[in-house]
Amino acid sequence: PPVSSNDGNGTNDSPKPLAGQTKVEPNLVVRPPKQQISFEKNIQLPQLPSLFETIGYAHFFGSFLIGPQFSFHLYRKFLTVSLYPDASNVPPGSYKSALKSLTLGALYLGVHQIAVGYFPTSYLITPEYAAKPFIKRLAIMWCAGKFSFTKYLGIWTLAEGACILSGISFNGYDDNGKVEWNGLANVEKWKFEFATSLAQIIGSFNTNTNLWTKTYIFKRLIFLGNKNLST
Repeated sequence: PPVSSNDGNGTNDSPKPLAGQTKVEPNLVVRPPKQQISFEKNIQLPQLPSLFETIGYAHFFGSFLIGPQFSFHLYRKFLTVSLYPDASNVPPGSYKSALKSLTLGALYLGVHQIAVGYFPTSYLITPEYAAKPFIKRLAIMWCAGKFSFTKYLGIWTLAEGACILSGISFNGYDDNGKVEWNGLANVEKWKFEFATSLAQIIGSFNTNTNLWTKTYIFKRLIFLGNKNLST
């Protein structure tokens, strides 16, 4: 372990990290990668929320129509500004991250609007499609399915940007002390785009809704004694 040295004047030098160790500034909340802050442990409420809190939670502008879903515990921490290490100093960087989400969301929606004109899903049930060679049908089906999902990615990315801009997406700091604003990201874009299995697609798509359903629905079915129904 690092050893503090005394300079003879009654003052001790602060311990220095060894080679390979990560220096973390005090008061920084460092979270494991991809951990969702909304569904961390101990999200139970010590007291019931008021009517106005419930209405505000249900109609929060960043997730009112399409998500992402998040716990009331997170919403209350956001209201009381206890979400941040220092309530008087909100971490910087949300504007840049929100603008990035806006740009990427608009790009997804633009690709969707153009691509669905060439690969509409309605074409898959036409006689013309059925008459094409098998390999060509597979290619058209893949393109139609792929581009039909881009609208969801675009809308969720725009909603993610709104949550980032409000500050509720704060997800602590990484190992280098950089602020992370991915707390309410509803899709892991790189993992989804390059998924090689159905499990990876499900695990990276609509992630907050999956966690919300697991936490508030399936785990409450444990009394049924059926693993397939309660996990």
